[in-house]
Amino acid sequence: AGSELSIHNDKTIRSSVAQTLGSLKNILEKDVRREIVKIVMNLSEDVGLGVRASAIWALGEMKDKIPYDLRFTVISRLLELSSHDNWYVRMHTIKSLGKLSIVIAGDIKSKVVKKILSVTMDSEASVRGPAAWAIGELKESIPADMRKKIIKRLLELSGDDEGIVRGSAVWSIVKLGDVAPKDMQKNIFVNLIKTVGDEDWNVRGGAIWAIGKLRYIIPGSMEGAVIEKIFFAYHDEDEHVRGHAANVTGKLKDIVPKKMVADVIAGLVELADDPDW
Repeated sequence: AGSELSIHNDKTIRSSVAQTLGSLKNILEKDVRREIVKIVMNLSEDVGLGVRASAIWALGEMKDKIPYDLRFTVISRLLELSSHDNWYVRMHTIKSLGKLSIVIAGDIKSKVVKKILSVTMDSEASVRGPAAWAIGELKESIPADMRKKIIKRLLELSGDDEGIVRGSAVWSIVKLGDVAPKDMQKNIFVNLIKTVGDEDWNVRGGAIWAIGKLRYIIPGSMEGAVIEKIFFAYHDEDEHVRGHAANVTGKLKDIVPKKMVADVIAGLVELADDPDW
């Protein structure tokens, strides 16, 4: 029935077929997976852009349920679609490439990374944001000699005009933190300290969370500056940001300068009575 409906005259039905097949990924028997992937692949070439986007989303959802010998074909198809002239198709393609990171193998890995890196320059924020996020998901595929270039680009993206892009960049900076070249660690924290002052509360909170996650690579010379910035966030206008600041302080307790201990404790006591919590 799925095969028949996938060629139905109504593009809304074809789109629904693709979405449903993607949603059923965990209950598909092994012997039907190959046929399902082929149906969805055909739908990714549909004349209807909404149908294509649904098929692309479905391929990303299937992840390791895609038969081994079809994975290269699927990834190659998505690489083609990542240059589509419709931003909605590009957005879903990049998201699916990120979700399929666990099945990307062999020589195509570096092609995917280079392609997504280039897509971070897309004119649409709705495409740049997923590209910034996907880079973090593709951590294991990034060649060692590209790490510096990629982290540099993520630092640039954390200053993007759109909050969705800045937030995604911060997320991926955290994901790549343990493979960041040592000579980039200072730049990472200079950037995160700056981003704690972002206009978007979600990005501010993400930057504070990131500092906590990357605490093991904070350069000694920057420990004081990091704690000061977290301390100032105790008075942020958004309760979520204040919550992140309080939580991260506990993780950074070993690097709080002696001269700030009393102020930090007083700030935490004040936060304990925060009316928004």
